[in-house]
Amino acid sequence: MDELGLSFPVLYDADEIAWDAWRTGVGRPQYIVIDQNLERVGEGQGRDGHEEMEALALDTL
Repeated sequence: MDELGLSFPVLYDADEIAWDAWRTGVGRPQYIVIDQNLERVGEGQGRDGHEEMEALALDTL
C-alpha cells in the first residue's frame, strides 16, 4: 500500500487467516477491479482469480 500510495483499506491475506475465518463452504473471495472512471474492468473469484486481477489492477494504475 505504501509503495503504491493507496489511501483506502486493503486486506492482503497471504497466510489465509481471513480466508479460513470467513469461509462458509461455498463462498469465495471476489476481486473487482475498477478504473479511474469508476468502471468495472475485471473481476475474479477465489484463489485462481487473485493473480489475474492483481496484474490487471497494477496495469490499471
